[in-house]
Order: sequence, then structure tokens, then C-alpha cells
Amino acid sequence: MRHCWFGPSRVWVMKFSFSYFLEVLATRVKNVTVAMDPRLLEFFAPKYPDWTFMSRFDLAESLPDTDYACPAGDLFVLFFEELVEKQYKFAQPLISCSAQRLDEIQRLLPTTEKPRVGISWRGGQGIHGKIRSLDLPSFMHGLRDDQEVEITSFQYDEGHEEAVIAHGDRRIALSGLNNRHDLQGVISLLSQCDAVISVDNSVAHLAAAVGVPTFVLIPAGQVQFRWKNADIKNLCFPNVTLCRQSIPGDWSDVTEEAWKRALSVKK
Repeated sequence: MRHCWFGPSRVWVMKFSFSYFLEVLATRVKNVTVAMDPRLLEFFAPKYPDWTFMSRFDLAESLPDTDYACPAGDLFVLFFEELVEKQYKFAQPLISCSAQRLDEIQRLLPTTEKPRVGISWRGGQGIHGKIRSLDLPSFMHGLRDDQEVEITSFQYDEGHEEAVIAHGDRRIALSGLNNRHDLQGVISLLSQCDAVISVDNSVAHLAAAVGVPTFVLIPAGQVQFRWKNADIKNLCFPNVTLCRQSIPGDWSDVTEEAWKRALSVKK
């Protein structure tokens, strides 16, 4: 099987979750078919014009004829130790918006000397989502009432607009985008932020991929491998700072640390 990674063989990546490692795969395999979330196709297809991309939600009954079938997570297993040993640095940013959409976003943003911070305070379903999520007032704890800052909400779940309105802090603006589906707009707007503060959700990962300084709030007893292993964190998320909770259920010290760090970023 080792030969297929270095020759002109074809590889089928069955799902997309470890997109950083496509960069390494591209140096070893010529013909690749990638199935991924359709919202991401426009970002990755142009990066690898010789590959075939398709929506993972619209697959044929039979897979293409390939030499090797590989779930995306296995790319991590195959390449990780080698990349750490070589102190490899992934290209930044991992994903970029179109120049046209970026221009549209920039023209809509007000000119200001205030720091611009993106936020997201909830993420995930079930017990794990509950453990890592906050309500908006708790998330804003640690930010002085007189602090001059422009804040943009990238929250994407149901009821996030109502939460912003109910909180009543005029410094927090809704993005004006469909934060769940308009990834071109979201990525364009994230790229204009000086920093992003988020719980461990999609916003944190997008901000990291864009290359924005990102401060991720981590609950006590966090079990996610990407944050527990320093080598993984440093390889895949070099622009992410972890703000760890010491007492389960108490986010006050964590949010104070995150706001202090985010506001000290110099763009």
C-alpha cells in the first residue's frame, strides 16, 4: 500500500475533516477523488485543480475505481509523526475567500481604530455541547463596560440573534450573514477581525484556518485530542491560544483571560 502514496495512483478520501493533510497528500499522489461538505468545495477544488471533488451528501452507489480508499482521519494517522519530526509548517491561511466577496465585506465595514473581535459562545448538541457552551452574558464577563471594541457575532444556531438583542450590548453586531451556510461571507468577515474568541465549535476551526489569532475556551476535563496533545495543537492550530477552565461550570476566569489576550493582539 505504501507505493500508492508516492506513485501516480488514485486515492478516494471518503469524508472531510482533516483538510490540513490534503496539502501533504498532494505531494505524494497525483489523482485523488475527495468527498466533502458541499459548502467547502469552492475553497478546496481550486487549490487542487487536478483532483476530483464531490459532495459527500450526493455520492453514487458505487465508489470510483481506486487503488486505495482512505477516510480523511487516516491521513492524520499516516502523516502526523513524520510532520512533527520534521517540524512541518502548514501553509497559512488554509482557506481564503474570493477577492470579490472580500471587497464587498470590506466596503460594508466601518472605518475604525477600535479592535474588531469575532465571537461565538455556543456549540454542539447533547451533553458535550452543553459542557462547552456559555450564555452570552457569561461569555462577555471580563470585558469592561467602557472598553472600546467592535464585536461581531458569528454564532450560527437557532436563537442567536435574539440572544444578542436581549443582552443589549450595543458593541455587539450581528454579522448580517447566514453564518451557517454563507461560508464565503463568514470567512471574508473573519479575515477582517483582529481576533476571535470562541468555544470549541466550527467558528473556532474556521478562524484558525483563516489564520486569525483565535482564543478557544476549553472546559475543565476537556477530552478532545486536538487540544490535549501539544504536538497536534502546534502543528494544526499554531494561531490558537487555549484558555482552560479550572473549575467545572465556572467560566469567569477563562473569559477574563480570553478578552484580555484578544484585546492585546496587534494586527
